[in-house]
Amino acid sequence: MKNKRTPLEIFMKTTFFALFTMLLCSLGAAEPEPKGSPYGPTVEIPDGYRCEYTDDIRNRPVFRGVMSPDVEKCTVKDLEDLASWGANLIRWQIGTPKDKKELADIAAFEAWYAKRLDDLEKLMPVFERLGIHVIIDMHTPPGGRYKVAGELPPGAIKEAAAFAQQFRMFSEEKYLDSFIRIWRQIATRFKGRKNIWGYDLCNEPCQNTPVPFNYWDCQYRAAKAIREIDPHTPVIIESNGMCGIGSYADMQPLPLKNIIYQVHIYIPGAYTHQGVGSSWKDLKAGKFITYPKDVGGKRYLRSNLATVRSFQEEYGAIIFCGEFSAIRWAPGAEKYVRDVISLCEEYGWSWTYHAFRESHFWSVEHEPDFNTVTPAKEDTPLKKVLLKYFSRNRR
Repeated sequence: MKNKRTPLEIFMKTTFFALFTMLLCSLGAAEPEPKGSPYGPTVEIPDGYRCEYTDDIRNRPVFRGVMSPDVEKCTVKDLEDLASWGANLIRWQIGTPKDKKELADIAAFEAWYAKRLDDLEKLMPVFERLGIHVIIDMHTPPGGRYKVAGELPPGAIKEAAAFAQQFRMFSEEKYLDSFIRIWRQIATRFKGRKNIWGYDLCNEPCQNTPVPFNYWDCQYRAAKAIREIDPHTPVIIESNGMCGIGSYADMQPLPLKNIIYQVHIYIPGAYTHQGVGSSWKDLKAGKFITYPKDVGGKRYLRSNLATVRSFQEEYGAIIFCGEFSAIRWAPGAEKYVRDVISLCEEYGWSWTYHAFRESHFWSVEHEPDFNTVTPAKEDTPLKKVLLKYFSRNRR
């Protein structure tokens, strides 16, 4: 009789391929992107270009918050709890329909998305009452990502791995059209709302092959469509390579007003995601990676963030750290999170921790023992770090 696998073991197996393809994408994004190539910006900006912001956006204080739980499960009680912690920002991640077939069916996806926007609109008075600002995050665009060889676009190269995490809208115009259409609808419904912090166009774009519609141009088209309807609310764009740090070396600003640039911090992945995939065996053998001893500490983080800081300073850009975390059983996770936050604070970056009541793997409300899924009876070291910084928020 086979031994029944634990929930953690099931998680590790199912996420291994996704993380492997993320690695492929990030490796591909490390190569320089020549201007005008299928990989990057297709619009030239003048020498000495500086990002433009209205005074109210430029002078915003640092906002501190979290990524949302599953938006179809999030309750008013969850939001009240979050407000009691002191958070004033939530990245509202509208993800994937439960029926994955709806991802490829444009009409079905748009209908599902409209329902999620209805849900959000009903919650807006709650957010306003609690003093929480909202980032509308299209966590999965129409069509989703290519995952397997059988889903390659017409005329694509044979190497399926290269396409594994790319959005279908990069290759199939019908999905790009739907992407822009939904953002027009969002801007129409939510423009003028004072507690909408920004429109987050697409989560973690990954492009490592030539495509008809590159990651930068897709976001530029959507941003221009939004600006025709809502000239003020910030538009948040993400860099290539899963919104990674290294891809900022080749990032170019969008020549529009009130554009915010997002970064995700999971470095090194061997530390933040230890126990995922094949490294699960190392943890079972007691082989953990410890922060800062085995990583290099805050100096390591600062050094790796230099490309983002250079972009910020060269263009006068506003940077937002939309995701960062360390899996809860990583030794020193609270120190890692503390150091990431302290750098965001030093650089003036608003931030949202990944994540609030989304999964116990990243939870600050569960014990840090990888062998259990036990909710903590007292505030964990990770939660204490968040509470300390949330106390700085203006309500």
